[in-house]
Amino acid sequence: MPPTPLLSVYKEYKKDTNSVAAWLASTARAAGCPLSLLTDSPTTSDRLKGKDRKLGKSKKLSRDSNTYIIPVSKFIPLAEYVTSQKDPVITVPACVILAIERAIIARSDFATQLSHQGETLDTEKNKKHSHFVTVLERTRDILSSKASMSPSPASVFCPTSGQDIPDAANINRFASLGINQLPEEFTHMMAMERPEPVINDPNFYEAEQPTSFEDAKDIAHMLLKDLSNIRDEIISSWRRFKDDCWDLPAAAITSNIGLDLARFIIHQAEPIFEHHGGMVKFFEFLNWTTSEWLSGICPDANVDALRQRFYLSATSTLNTCLSLVHNKWIKQVPRCLENYDPAVSRDHMSNDEKMAADYGFLGNLFVLSANLNSYVKGLPVLDEFNREVGRVLESEKMTFFLVFAGQVSLDINHHIGKDALKIVDKMQQELKTIESTLESYLTTAEQKSREDTEIVHNIRDGLRFIKKDELFEDYDRAARGNNMEPPLPYVRHHLYKTSPILCGIIIFHFRARLYEFSTRPRAIAVIQDVAHLCHALYSEDILNLD
Repeated sequence: MPPTPLLSVYKEYKKDTNSVAAWLASTARAAGCPLSLLTDSPTTSDRLKGKDRKLGKSKKLSRDSNTYIIPVSKFIPLAEYVTSQKDPVITVPACVILAIERAIIARSDFATQLSHQGETLDTEKNKKHSHFVTVLERTRDILSSKASMSPSPASVFCPTSGQDIPDAANINRFASLGINQLPEEFTHMMAMERPEPVINDPNFYEAEQPTSFEDAKDIAHMLLKDLSNIRDEIISSWRRFKDDCWDLPAAAITSNIGLDLARFIIHQAEPIFEHHGGMVKFFEFLNWTTSEWLSGICPDANVDALRQRFYLSATSTLNTCLSLVHNKWIKQVPRCLENYDPAVSRDHMSNDEKMAADYGFLGNLFVLSANLNSYVKGLPVLDEFNREVGRVLESEKMTFFLVFAGQVSLDINHHIGKDALKIVDKMQQELKTIESTLESYLTTAEQKSREDTEIVHNIRDGLRFIKKDELFEDYDRAARGNNMEPPLPYVRHHLYKTSPILCGIIIFHFRARLYEFSTRPRAIAVIQDVAHLCHALYSEDILNLD
């Protein structure tokens, strides 16, 4: 199980609803339930996964397997069918009730927060919003009559095989708590066990995918919580780096893994928003209206904080920059991109100045990444932001993951500030040390095979590729070839100065290659010995790498 801050609210909610649907359907089928009660139109085919599910393409699993999508309207009839069985009587596992409770909490949380903040949904919207919650509550009440135990809404105990059921006093210890008062730690503990479908059932069952606008708002709220948790963890890693507690590659890899996790969560949820103009437009509308509402009820609200919280800076900047791309070149560049100065502190900026600074930083980063993807081949590694820019340029369509990755870049820039300029120097020092180690091997090793020499030359060429900054060379060369002026006054290593994650990943890449070579069975230990000695002397402040 991932750390608590990185548990996905949406992913856990989806697992809960699917597991409840699968248990209801498979249990009812085992008791002789007719197929007509499961779904109006069974899908006799294949279970879709991942991108295939999003794109609606078929992916064959088994010729004999069927997938049934269980509509929300079937939950109550299925629950009634299961509990009506007399011979034998079906006992409902406690984890079924707990899974339903977790789903109710997740779906109720959005409306509850709005009511606490003073906003009430109108009657029609509230009716749509609460429909699925009402179905879940009714399903829970029906199944509770046959439950193996009757947990309170706040109960965190879900017995597994081999465990004894505690007495009623322990079960109801948290009965005084309301559903929405559940401590977060208890919710995660409750997610330890989910109901399983009946054994030997060859079919697959899933809960119906929500498609209404109100459903999409609920899912969007869950995603905002998930993505905010990931952003917090990424910023925490750079805080440790800034305090000299973490190495640069450690912070960079943590950030890149966090981005990859966010990409997975976002891609899972994308189909829900296709009915509402796509994920980018939906979040842009939702976030603008929410931030406007918050500004209205609290005139003194931090406008910049709202823009960061709801991805407004990243969305507007990236949409503008993408609209300026023509044949993968920027036709014109807003003046603020040229005036951006990363050394200027945000502490004394006005909201307008902060917005312009964000536009300048992220605009710079997008322009550089666009040209990196278009003209530079051979960079040994790329971070998630630069990879996604390449995908967006190919599809010519903005993605919400790029918006999120752009916002993370802004978060890091806000936190480390002018120290970002020092990161490039740190990367250059580290790569210089690795190159010196390789040169030492080539000149001092008495026994080295041809294969070893080729590997060393290959690593050294990669180091020199980074040092040369092929983007700087190709930038002007491509511009001259197209008879165009470069859109930005590019200086060497400009990209790295705006991409601390990329810098850290590059360092890790060459460290790993050096380590891999030094531990080769036929490699002489001189590289490893020199590297260890260099690191020891540097750690004791005996060796100065400047």
